[in-house]
Amino acid sequence: MENFNSISHVDPNRIFSNEETFILQCQGDLASLEYSLEHPQIIDQDDDIAKECKKHKLDCMRMLETDTHKRIEPELMNLIARFSDALEIYEAMTGTDLGEGQAAKARAAAGDEEMAEADSDDDDYQKRLRARAKKSDPNQAVIEGQQQVHQLMDKQRNETNTLRQQLEELRQKHEHLQNKYNDAKAKNREAVAALEEMHAAGGGGGGGGAVAVGAFPVIGGKVSLSAQSAQRMRQNAQALRQGLRELRDHHTADISREAQYYAAQLNSAMAAIVQAGQMERQSDQKALQWTQDLYKKELKLRKQYYNTIQELKGNIRVYCRVRPMLKKEIDEGRTNIMTFPSTDELKFIDANGRPKLFEFDEVYPPEAPQAKVFEDTSPLIDSVVDGYNVCIFAYGQTGSGKTFTMGGGDGESKGINTRALERLFQIIEERKETEDSNVTVSVLEIYIEQIRDLLVSKQQNASTTYDIKQGGPTGTYVTNLSEVKVNSPSDIHSIMAKAQKNRSEGSTNMNEHSSRSHMILYITVRTTNKQTNLQTYGKLSLVDLAGSERLDKSGAVGQAQKEAVSINKSLSALGDVISGLSQSTKHIPFRNSVLTFLLQDSMAGQAKVLMFVCVGPADYNASESSSSLLFASRARGVAFGQIKKNAATEKQ
Repeated sequence: MENFNSISHVDPNRIFSNEETFILQCQGDLASLEYSLEHPQIIDQDDDIAKECKKHKLDCMRMLETDTHKRIEPELMNLIARFSDALEIYEAMTGTDLGEGQAAKARAAAGDEEMAEADSDDDDYQKRLRARAKKSDPNQAVIEGQQQVHQLMDKQRNETNTLRQQLEELRQKHEHLQNKYNDAKAKNREAVAALEEMHAAGGGGGGGGAVAVGAFPVIGGKVSLSAQSAQRMRQNAQALRQGLRELRDHHTADISREAQYYAAQLNSAMAAIVQAGQMERQSDQKALQWTQDLYKKELKLRKQYYNTIQELKGNIRVYCRVRPMLKKEIDEGRTNIMTFPSTDELKFIDANGRPKLFEFDEVYPPEAPQAKVFEDTSPLIDSVVDGYNVCIFAYGQTGSGKTFTMGGGDGESKGINTRALERLFQIIEERKETEDSNVTVSVLEIYIEQIRDLLVSKQQNASTTYDIKQGGPTGTYVTNLSEVKVNSPSDIHSIMAKAQKNRSEGSTNMNEHSSRSHMILYITVRTTNKQTNLQTYGKLSLVDLAGSERLDKSGAVGQAQKEAVSINKSLSALGDVISGLSQSTKHIPFRNSVLTFLLQDSMAGQAKVLMFVCVGPADYNASESSSSLLFASRARGVAFGQIKKNAATEKQ
């Protein structure tokens, strides 16, 4: 800061320039501090601006002690007041001691010389700050900050009430003075009128002689008034009127200035209260956000514990997915009968108009993206590299979204099949230093109880016999089924495109591209430990079941009718297997269909099983949706016990 005290040989214009420069510096730093107080997220980054404002305040106080800067004395006083308010709020929000808040008052009260040292002493300031930081407790600091904010708000409210009372008193005084002025003015008007009447009655009073202007009743007789006396009275009345006018103007100006001052103080107090309220709301919002984060973490931890328990029990995990309403359904005025009370509950209205509530391991509403669906599935995918068998299948009526869930499309709409391979290669890449893995893929379909290899031509399928065998390294397998080695996730796109092209499809009233067969994608992972040379096998079975359908709604005839009958028969056999497993019957009818025979190793407790039950939300599918949800509820009650790894063998 410029030294303004030695000005004997200095140009006055330069002094004015320096003073204005200093005022601008102070206003700039003060604006920066006030901006940071309005945006608390940037307060904790640095306290240099607060220290600079403290220094400016001390400079302003030193300048006031001299008589050199009377020209900017109002600006200095205003800056000091604003600096004090801003620094006190800064201390309350950050817990930093700059000598403005409660800590300074405590030092003044105690008279502690060490605490009362100059705030500009940087070494002592840093020592106190480090000592405060060592003893600070974040939670206690937040509580103390909130208490100081409340105290500041109470103080501002009290000051506001006091200012309001003073303003009301001033208004009453002004009204009282105005009434007195009006009374005096009225009396003056009456006196002037009486004088003018007396003057008129005396004929104007020329020559300076005595003129009888009227008879005034007095004790002992009458009095007479000369023209000169009347003139003097008139002049006195005019002087009195002028004095009253000046008095009114003076008091009006004083009252106006005081009203403006108290109005400014009131506005400042109101602004401080609003700012303190905003700070408190922001603090409450942070606390609410912190609570919500804790709640989400608790839910995630709870789900992890639940999944661990389910894995130990060996239960079939069931995820429910509801597809969006189709444009055709919306155009026909169909009603959405599905609601979602929580992340694991589904409520819907059945065909009879009765509400039903189903609980599953996870429920995905129509807006749930493919990535979210796979996120909850990926822990099972990780188990394949560890040597476990995993089976994931999608069940539901035709047109309910099973093929989209398993196969999906491109980009963000990729389904379970593609994402599972990507996840497998990601794990393999993470473990490449200790393990050597290779991945093979096979794809088949079950069409009218016949197995077809979807990776070979129709001519090869016609000349090849496919039998179901048991006892391989990964359990059940199919003879003569082709295996394709996969070196990267990108290879799966061409493989799945070829399989989808060879898969049997047809058009029905329920679905324009209805799958007319069950498709199973086998992904086999052979992992060799580089240190022990032990080899483990893991098999991932991804099953896209054909949709169950009613012939009267699908309109299937001829070959399509034959396909629908075969699909419903195999799904009925799967229902019998689930029912037998849930009731722990001795004989489970796995061989009643090719589908259940292929799934025997998975359903007999040799694999971790996840089922997606897919349903449509429209009211005209209420009967089919109810059947699918009941089937999924029975499947959820099946417990295999703890699933074991496939046996490890030494690599030859």
